[in-house]
Amino acid sequence: MAKKEAYCTHCGSLINVDDSKDKAKCIFCGQEMDTARAIELNNDSESRMLLQKAADEKAREVAASRKDKEKLSMKEMAERAKEEKAKGPKQEIVLKPLPMKTKLILLASFLGFAIIIAAIYIPLLTIRNANRVSLRESMGTQFEIEDPGSDIAFLYNDNRYLTLSTKDTVGEEGAQDIYDTYISLYAQVYGADEAKVREKIIVTIFDAEGRYVCSYRDGDASVVFETGSPTHTPEPTVIITD
Repeated sequence: MAKKEAYCTHCGSLINVDDSKDKAKCIFCGQEMDTARAIELNNDSESRMLLQKAADEKAREVAASRKDKEKLSMKEMAERAKEEKAKGPKQEIVLKPLPMKTKLILLASFLGFAIIIAAIYIPLLTIRNANRVSLRESMGTQFEIEDPGSDIAFLYNDNRYLTLSTKDTVGEEGAQDIYDTYISLYAQVYGADEAKVREKIIVTIFDAEGRYVCSYRDGDASVVFETGSPTHTPEPTVIITD
């Protein structure tokens, strides 16, 4: 492989080519050419001058075209600026205040909606709280719970989830009895059928040995016992929450 001086057959520029390859590429105009022909132009000054003259003319044409485009672009920008100025300052959108009548209508609608919501939920909350009081009194009577310092404590969650805590050992049968008793009390307070009540009541009982979870599954009562340390405070406390 040998590098030789040659001239581009497109723009007439002096370049170096590899004479072992059939084709070469000009580093100035990017055009591909025949390598042998490019080398031959070393001895053909007339052809080189014609090529260079043609390349110079083309370069001037490109430069003139670019200059014309720049002038046109500047002219367009000036015309646009002139048009924008002729339109005057942009008008700002000003929001008009609502008429008093519209405000009163909106306020009345909001108050009406609030009254409807209150009319629905306040009675429900009142009934639920009243039922909770009845359940607490019934539980206190049934299990002889007199105050938070007694041996059994209980916690309600929406009246359907009961948690009991005792220092004594309840056993599976005892847990079943507590579960059945609470279902009966719940049905009496709500005036509901025990069979339907049983499907939504869950009773959790912590005793000295572990925890019992009582629920209703597949038509039968289920009592699941978990051994180990009880996860409740040994000292019972009466808590009633939503």
